[in-house]
Amino acid sequence: MKQVFENADKKMNKTINALTSEFAGIRAGRANPAVLDKIMVDYYGSPTAINQLAAISVTEARTLTISPWDQSVVHAVEKAIQSSDLGINPQTDGKVIRLIFPPLTEDRRRDIVKDIKKMEEEAKVAIRSIRRDSMDKLKALKKNGEITEDDLKDAEKKMQNQTDKFIKEIESISQVKEKEIMERLSESFKKSEKLNEHIGFLYKKGQLYTKFNSNLLFHACIPMTENGEFKKVEFLGEQLSGKEYLDAVNEAINKIWISKENIEKEKIDLMWYLWISPNSPFFGKDKMATFESYFVKDKEMSKETKNPYYTLTNKEEICDKILKEFGLDEKESHIVNGHMPVKAKDGESPIRGNGKLLVIDGGFAKSYQQKTGNAGYILTYNSNGLLLSQNKPFESVEKAIEEERDIISEIIVKKTGITRKTVNDTDIGKKLRAEIADLEELLKYYDLKLNEDVKQMYDGYHIGNQDIYNPWSIMNYAKRKKLISYWVNTSANSMIKTALKQANYTFKNQYDKLIKDGKLDTYVSMQTSFFEEADNSTLWGLFVNAGYLTVTKEIDLLKGKYRIEIPNKEVKQEFIKLTEYQLGLSSGTLDTVTESLAKEDQETFLESYQEILMVPSYHDLQKENSYHMMMLGMCLCLNKDYEIISNREVGKGRDDLILKAKDEKKTSFVLEFKYLKEDKKDLEKALDELSNKAIQQIKDNKYDYGLKGKVIYIGLAHHGKDVSIKWVES
Repeated sequence: MKQVFENADKKMNKTINALTSEFAGIRAGRANPAVLDKIMVDYYGSPTAINQLAAISVTEARTLTISPWDQSVVHAVEKAIQSSDLGINPQTDGKVIRLIFPPLTEDRRRDIVKDIKKMEEEAKVAIRSIRRDSMDKLKALKKNGEITEDDLKDAEKKMQNQTDKFIKEIESISQVKEKEIMERLSESFKKSEKLNEHIGFLYKKGQLYTKFNSNLLFHACIPMTENGEFKKVEFLGEQLSGKEYLDAVNEAINKIWISKENIEKEKIDLMWYLWISPNSPFFGKDKMATFESYFVKDKEMSKETKNPYYTLTNKEEICDKILKEFGLDEKESHIVNGHMPVKAKDGESPIRGNGKLLVIDGGFAKSYQQKTGNAGYILTYNSNGLLLSQNKPFESVEKAIEEERDIISEIIVKKTGITRKTVNDTDIGKKLRAEIADLEELLKYYDLKLNEDVKQMYDGYHIGNQDIYNPWSIMNYAKRKKLISYWVNTSANSMIKTALKQANYTFKNQYDKLIKDGKLDTYVSMQTSFFEEADNSTLWGLFVNAGYLTVTKEIDLLKGKYRIEIPNKEVKQEFIKLTEYQLGLSSGTLDTVTESLAKEDQETFLESYQEILMVPSYHDLQKENSYHMMMLGMCLCLNKDYEIISNREVGKGRDDLILKAKDEKKTSFVLEFKYLKEDKKDLEKALDELSNKAIQQIKDNKYDYGLKGKVIYIGLAHHGKDVSIKWVES
């Protein structure tokens, strides 16, 4: 009988240990080495725990650092983590592996609590199962006459007490883990960097209204009286109205943000005032009746009386009065208004004051849609005019899939009678004109001019039809009086490089086309981050936003298709560096190769080209096209003086690469690439023959058709890192 109890105790303890281990492995938003305990690494054919192969440490709250003692297992450890259910992609520099644990969302934490409850119940079932098996063994002992009936009853009571003890321990362990998860949830909310950053942004950058390109934008209302006058409001001991009142509220918010005394109380007081005060420009109702609408049957109790503004703005003269109050031209300007749900199903319109006021209340929330009959409005405003579109309610994902339709919008107003604005007419245009004037004054002070050389080096950016110079480069040029690159040294290009590593085959083809032609017509998304939504359009948007490219033409504005170009020589030099990075080359290598071509230096060209083939990234070169693409990248250094012609029908065939000199007095080049697939005993001879074939192909197919002046034929035959080059002058 004693053995039965000992075995039961041993098994129940194992259950407790297993549960504790399971809980330790739960990812709770903080770095915990225990999450790696169950991940095994194939170490010379033997499954081995990570903690036996590496030192594991918590270097930051959410960062786990793994430092393998044997560097050869880094890849194996990385692979094991990726194959596990941990759900974190490891980052490695080849020596150390880092796991960065993302903060858990509220929903995810609640799911984890459910998982804990499930594990708890499973552990209890296991304990009860051990009890049942043990009791069966005790009953067998009684049946065999090894114990008495009284012994069995005492054993049964003792076994139940033992079971209850372990059940309570399971509940205790589970409660501790659940409390840990929920406390971290509460703590993460209170100390959320993102939340604090968001609130800080609202206080620091937010304002009650803004004027943008002659339009007035605000959230709710400008407090007014029933007779159409701006309402006098007592605020901080003063009687204020109209613009003056909104400016005072705005100033108070800014002071609270800066102030260090009684900041919390002042913040709360002002936020409550803006939230529910009848005179608040954010609210504009006599009371907040949300409680009454939910819990009081009498509908009169939940009635909210709006400020007269909401009805007065149906009159054009009132809208003109408001625009004039804020210093705007009544003929050209509009009021763009939020916080005014439009009951479209009842015939209400988002257009008021004879088109002077436009409502753009979001209304995407389903709670609004039953009242409004729509899903809000979208205002599109550009130089040609404006469009106000009404969104239809989105029912469900299932409905969208079945009927093959997403959110549907219909244009309800199109206004084109507006005087078309250029960039010069916009707020940004005004700043640009002022900056250009300052720039010219600066250069004048330093006895310099915005001549053609300066323009080619630092100009080339475009906003609309306005040319933009790089101000940092111009200021450094004025200071140093040297026409060299300055912008490329202002920051690291690690973000661009990281993005390029993720680029797909289509993007790389587009990249080559950009290099070859100097321009590219493609889809560009500049509103969404590439690291949030990785596709070709957001990657090109990253290049534009980072200043590596500029938009020179709008091809299809609605679809987001533009013409993009490398803006100037300064940025072009950075592209050369990026191309070298992509090809795995050291800085300056491309210049050496291309300069040797331009100087017709056969020996240097051969030496530098062979050097390029020795970089590690070219171990896997297996096709003729690989070398072709590499050479095409080099041509970025030459496209000022040469027209790059690649894979075009010319003469009797399709060329590989032609460098057509723009100056007829200079030499042009025709390059033909060949690749030897199979291994040959006499490799040198085979490559020599193949390079001769390349030269003959150039001649036979007349790839030099249309080239004037001197032409050099270059035949390149490859096999891995071996190359034979023939250089023939026509």
